[in-house]
Formats: sequence, C-alpha cells, structure tokens
Amino acid sequence: MPILSNSQNTRSLMQALEEKIKLLISQNLIMSLEIAQLKQQNDHLVTQLREQDDATETINHP
Repeated sequence: MPILSNSQNTRSLMQALEEKIKLLISQNLIMSLEIAQLKQQNDHLVTQLREQDDATETINHP
C-alpha cells in the first residue's frame, strides 16, 4: 500500500471534515424545522385546551 504524502493526507482529512460539517449543518436544519413544527403544534394544543377550559367554565358557572 503506497504511503500518502502529507498534502494528500491533509486533502483527504479536509474533505472528510467538510462532509462531516455538511452533515451536521443538515441535521441542525432538520432539527430546527422539527422544533418549529413542535412549537406550532404546542400552540395549537394550548389554544384547544383554553377553549375547552372556557367551555367547561361556562357550563359550571352559567
């Protein structure tokens, strides 16, 4: 097996690091989108819960 020169090793390492960085950025973007969706769902559920609480309060205290 031939020994790679330092510059070849450096290029290979840089390429591997760039690919890892791209993967991490993609994962971060996906997680950010998932968090945004969960916040939106949470807001919707909180609104529904408040509406139910208001309806229950109206029934209990006409």
